Amino acid sequence: MDTLLTISIGQYSAVELMLKLCVALMGMLAFLLVASVSCVPREARFPLLLGGGALAVATWFETGVWIGWREAFELAGTSYCVTGQLLAGEDRVLAWAVGVPLILLSLGMTSFTWGKAGNHQLERLAMLLLLLAITSLFSIILALLTLACAAWLLCIKIPRSASNSVKQSPISGMKWALLSILLSELILLLSSYHFIPTAKTADATLVRGEIIRGVADLLYFVIPGIALLMSGIGFRTNEAEPVSNPLPQTFSLTPLQALPNPLPVKEKKSRAIEKPDPQTGLFG
Repeated sequence: MDTLLTISIGQYSAVELMLKLCVALMGMLAFLLVASVSCVPREARFPLLLGGGALAVATWFETGVWIGWREAFELAGTSYCVTGQLLAGEDRVLAWAVGVPLILLSLGMTSFTWGKAGNHQLERLAMLLLLLAITSLFSIILALLTLACAAWLLCIKIPRSASNSVKQSPISGMKWALLSILLSELILLLSSYHFIPTAKTADATLVRGEIIRGVADLLYFVIPGIALLMSGIGFRTNEAEPVSNPLPQTFSLTPLQALPNPLPVKEKKSRAIEKPDPQTGLFG
């Protein structure tokens, strides 16, 4: 037992709390995205369903990471020792590959008015995000380069080509989503090359590494999910709003006044009554 890796109860609980927080926040956001479909316009329902479904799948993979952590250690006295089970690190990679590109695609669909002029831009964005999902499985550097191309397309290229049909500022929610994803990628890149100081012992290095990856998962999914939710709720269509009645409610028109061009009414002149001549007694 002395040769096995052991961690304290506090270290084990800290990592488990971080994983629980990730699963709870991601699951709550997935539920809110799906539930908000009932109170948004018809054009915004599919992007919210797509983002909510992607976040639900990512939550399922994140739950596998939490279960893998629980199965990798068992309580032995006053500490936890390893059981020989591997940590489910591949589930975290699959959660990123499924969730992040689809959330960005949904966010782009709710940030711009797509029509005949913007469909080819949407196709280019979808192909680029599909490439992002594939490259993230193999190399974090390739994923960063693909993410930079997607950010250029979302924040510069599409707003310039569809400047007359922008529903709202595309830099508002898109900016925070892309910045959070980029920050999480940089954190993982620096930690993989040991630029972020962890610890000197093996147990502390393992615990801090899992906590850093948990923080990166929160930046990956929670902030883009919130941006997608706010963008979907604030979705506005191009339909003209009904014009309200400019007349006050207490003012009523008579039938003649309600006509657009009322016809003039001729008044009948009353004829004067003739009086008899006082001398002859005759009329006229």
